[in-house]
Amino acid sequence: MELDLNEDENNEGNIDKMLDTFRSSFWHDEHQWFVQYDWSLDESKVCFYTLPYAFDTFYLESCILSKSTSSLNSYRSSYDQVRHLICTVDFFKYSVPFNIQFCNIEKLSIRFPINEQFWFIIPTCSRLISLDILSSHPDEYCKRQLQALLDRAPHLSSLNIRDYWFSWPSEMIAFNKNIASIFQLNVLLSDVSYDNEQCIALCDAPLGTQCEVLSIRVTNRTCILDLINGMNKLRVLNVQCQDDQSIKNTVSDVDELINWLSEQQPSLYAISEIIRWGKTIHVWIR
Repeated sequence: MELDLNEDENNEGNIDKMLDTFRSSFWHDEHQWFVQYDWSLDESKVCFYTLPYAFDTFYLESCILSKSTSSLNSYRSSYDQVRHLICTVDFFKYSVPFNIQFCNIEKLSIRFPINEQFWFIIPTCSRLISLDILSSHPDEYCKRQLQALLDRAPHLSSLNIRDYWFSWPSEMIAFNKNIASIFQLNVLLSDVSYDNEQCIALCDAPLGTQCEVLSIRVTNRTCILDLINGMNKLRVLNVQCQDDQSIKNTVSDVDELINWLSEQQPSLYAISEIIRWGKTIHVWIR
């Protein structure tokens, strides 16, 4: 539950009073129920919930201060149920230490850059299987941090890149350590459209050679052929194409791009099915 705070009042004192209402023997002794209040340094809101935290998703957008009715320092175990952490904190904005930890994260959505505070919040990435990168225009420092994160995630299988992380796909070659488990690559969420030369470079990059599921935006339809013919392990291709005439023609029922791809069967013998969902063409490969 969320409550609005009044900036003119003694909010910490009010929070203490609210916590006192949950310190009765009914809560503590009979049921061993504990309540925690979180409030952000950037927002005039307070959130309270029972411990341990019961939901599988947690949004961490700023530094959080907490108080609870528990006498134990239980930040290590209170969030064991959380599997998906959406972390958009500007870590360099705060000098106050974070007192929250997530040890069982399987999916992480993160905005770079990060600092040592992040490694306290997530002390282990051993369960991480999906990484969603939210940053815009990262520098080399951010890329080194990404490699450090990849080094700690031995079971990572899915990598989603939402912004322009690589000015050239061959830059992915730099990420050639501890990525053997990654077989899903999604760059469709970024604003980048890959041309033929870039698609060929992607096919040669380590992430490309082992990719089984690829989501991408390309400049023209021949790029689709380059990807299918150049990625030996590719099984599913989700692609948006800039020269897709069908999305511009809302009158005709004929899907010009799918028909064109079907006509390429002599060279694309591996295609088993092609369907459209909105602007995206989904290609299944035998």
